[in-house]
Amino acid sequence: MMRTSLSITIVAMTTQLKNGEFNWNEELQGIILSAFFWGYITPMFISGWLANRYGGKILFMSGLGIDGILALILPLAARSHVGLLIACRVAMGLAEVSTGVMVPSFHQMLGAWSPPDERSRMSSFSYAGQPFGIVLVLPLAGLLCEYGLDGGWPTVYYTLGLTALIICCLWFYLVYDTPSHHPRISQKEKLYIQTSLGVKDKKAKNGLLSSLPYLFYLINAYICGIIGDWIIKNKYFSVTVTRKFFQVLASGVPAVCLLAVTFSGCDSTLTIVWLVLAGGFFGAMYTALGVNHVDLSPNFSGILQGITLTIGNLAGILVPYVIGVIIQGQQRSRSSWDLAYYISASVLLLSTLIYVLFGSGEEQPWNQPDLDENEAISVENVTKV
Repeated sequence: MMRTSLSITIVAMTTQLKNGEFNWNEELQGIILSAFFWGYITPMFISGWLANRYGGKILFMSGLGIDGILALILPLAARSHVGLLIACRVAMGLAEVSTGVMVPSFHQMLGAWSPPDERSRMSSFSYAGQPFGIVLVLPLAGLLCEYGLDGGWPTVYYTLGLTALIICCLWFYLVYDTPSHHPRISQKEKLYIQTSLGVKDKKAKNGLLSSLPYLFYLINAYICGIIGDWIIKNKYFSVTVTRKFFQVLASGVPAVCLLAVTFSGCDSTLTIVWLVLAGGFFGAMYTALGVNHVDLSPNFSGILQGITLTIGNLAGILVPYVIGVIIQGQQRSRSSWDLAYYISASVLLLSTLIYVLFGSGEEQPWNQPDLDENEAISVENVTKV
């Protein structure tokens, strides 16, 4: 939400489209938007390792708390110097709710809490919290930019920062790394989870329109999660085939929608429809690649997530800057935006093809660490129960 909100507030902040405070051209705006990803990729691998070794609860909460504090000081940083704003955005990338240290941390906990035949739903429902938050935040951000205090746009960050700190407190009390650490879970539920895993739990208008893809994304994530588990539980298709099918929906269909945008001409309604569909189908990702790391290795899913996000999100650094360069001084040029959509669609189609050809949904042999005698006895006893 911290990352996405800037796409709304930057309109109110700049003089390009409104009477904002800052005279930033499109290229500089692209740098500011992409700065988040400079920090985004930095901690992925090491945070995945830390989550695997120490558990994700504290790591996740720390990232959320830091993100909340940074949101509170972002308006001051922006008004002081653009360099401080960029530094603040980089720091947010290190700790933002859905990125940085948090995704590997959460993925590690997902591996400890999700029985195989409930995994798609748990992943989809949990990660759908992000688009659900965006659906709420973007329209609210539009209103706050127009009617908020301190010039409007700073109110967005004050609200998000305070909300993040409140969630931090709730997270500390309610969330635990594994079923075995939770003081309020029933023995029956604990044994069910552990047995199913084989005891693997080792440790205004602009804002409204911008939220529409995330609303469809949210709905699609829930539906795909339920359907995915139904297919796997009833053995209609293998886990591998199921993951690949939903990945085609998650990235192949959006690629086609982005290409369709280039044929929409000046029909704004049709363009919005295609963009909403493109964003919405991404929700299927959490029944595909989004949960695939847990299929491959519940014990090391945090590390795997860190590695793949480090590589995959390099585009987050390049894309905002490249788009800014492409449309520099040509914001109303269709040909410039068409080129941007062609590039995005090509990346999506290529990544979909690679996953379909080489992806797998089967647990890998290296997932099982060497067990000492006491651990082996523990596994045997739980299985008997």
